[in-house]
Amino acid sequence: MIKVHIKSYQQTQKFIAAPPPGIQIFEIYPPKLLMSCALGSRALTLETDYHIRRQCGSYFLTSLKHYFSTDNLASYPYSIENNQVAN
Repeated sequence: MIKVHIKSYQQTQKFIAAPPPGIQIFEIYPPKLLMSCALGSRALTLETDYHIRRQCGSYFLTSLKHYFSTDNLASYPYSIENNQVAN
């Protein structure tokens, strides 16, 4: 399981470092270190971290809502239907 996690993490980092042409990556991360772990976290810790993550996501969407407006998405070169960059 650890090997699968490490491989997945490395693939994700590689994708973020060099995304396909026409794709812009936005990294959303909390202002402070989260307290939960992948395994063994208590419910209260998970809930607290969940709310922090949710606040970060809401802030991101509020800050960049103009970027994600339907007018901008119409010209965005990525097709959700087939997961490919449009030509």
